[in-house]
Amino acid sequence: YSIRPDRYPAPNRFWRNLEESKTDVKVNVSKPVFSGSDRLEGKLSFGGSFVRTERNQQEAAFTFAASGQFFDVAGGDPTQYFADPNLVVSQGTDFIQTNNVSNPANSDAGFLNVVGTYAMLDARVNERLSGNVGMRLESASMSIESTRDTSDQTPEQIANNRGTLEETNLLPSINMTYVLGKVDPIRTTNLRAAYSKTLARPVFREKAPFRGFDFETLQTLKGNPSLGQTSIDNVDLRLEHYPTLGEMISAGVFYKHFNAPIEQTQVIEAVNEELTWSNVPFADVVGVEFEAKKDLANVTSARFFKDLSISGNLTLIRSAVKIQEAELESIRAQDPNHPDTRAMFGQAPYIVNGVMTYVNDSIDLVTTLSFNVQGPKVFLVTQGALPNVMQQPTPTLDLSMSKGWGENFRIGFKARNLLNPRNRMTHLFNDVLYDWSSFTRGRTYSVTLSYSI
Repeated sequence: YSIRPDRYPAPNRFWRNLEESKTDVKVNVSKPVFSGSDRLEGKLSFGGSFVRTERNQQEAAFTFAASGQFFDVAGGDPTQYFADPNLVVSQGTDFIQTNNVSNPANSDAGFLNVVGTYAMLDARVNERLSGNVGMRLESASMSIESTRDTSDQTPEQIANNRGTLEETNLLPSINMTYVLGKVDPIRTTNLRAAYSKTLARPVFREKAPFRGFDFETLQTLKGNPSLGQTSIDNVDLRLEHYPTLGEMISAGVFYKHFNAPIEQTQVIEAVNEELTWSNVPFADVVGVEFEAKKDLANVTSARFFKDLSISGNLTLIRSAVKIQEAELESIRAQDPNHPDTRAMFGQAPYIVNGVMTYVNDSIDLVTTLSFNVQGPKVFLVTQGALPNVMQQPTPTLDLSMSKGWGENFRIGFKARNLLNPRNRMTHLFNDVLYDWSSFTRGRTYSVTLSYSI
């Protein structure tokens, strides 16, 4: 009954404390333009923003160390081994003591400042064509470093263990709407087209210069101080039809190109399995989306259906991300025919949402039943040719009810995860799914009572 330290780490208990604060200041101004024109009408908007996020994360770790008191003496019984008499430190006796094994390098502090300014023009060119065009300038400054004592380190070592980001970007956008058909202000058919450039910056944990055990993936995660931001080009085309008030049907296509996307990758040079985050060369996402909303009062004259509406959307997605050369070489050493791309981390191939809403104003009752399911997606990137761990579809069904009571009271009821499906993370091998992890989250219920003045 022993743990060999050359093979397994001793059992530790971790305490982690994370504090983050955010300051968000925005100023927006708008004014009408083209007021003297018979054809054009529009609005010019401009403004600025400042967002500062500060982070302080501390980790403490403790373990038991035996001083002459070994587990096999207790016959492998944990209760007997950790009994109070064995925890008394006394000279000349055997005992178990608590050791502080905290690593100062695993505590960090950092900040992110984002300063932005923008200008945007909304304009209606004629009765059919309208849209907006804008430009945003963003400047970001980020720093994250360990709070350990660096007095024994060289300036180069200190710089290598500090994650920094200094970027300034111009982000254009344009959205156009063309009215294909119009019976009245409500019953219309529109064609929308849009392009925008956006950013995805790394979060603090991804750039933090330390290794830490992750209790969700059961893996060692290593931050990447050199991680950079991702720029994204977004293109959308959508056809919308509004047959009557409160109803809509639409179909659209979209495309996203990611330059230097942030992906979970393996640390190839690590002796034991470690994961990190890296900027891979590129990724592409293309998809189609269908959405509809129907008011059932237009279907039947039954009183119950007069207050009932349903809506839903279906999104089909295909994503591909370029695998890094070192990782691809490791994979192809065991699987020579493995493709050089894989699905983006966390991106499902399909998403289904459905909502049923009942609103009865006469009795002040609102009830919503919502459903969601997403297709399988990458949960964990594995070493070599071992199939990645995939999060299998986990359908959710939630119920929310709210009822007014008198002039000021309102009572609410919520039920979450009514289906309580099994949450499965799996490997796929020879067309068979093998569980990496499997559990149920359980159902939750809550009742609220609110009073409004």
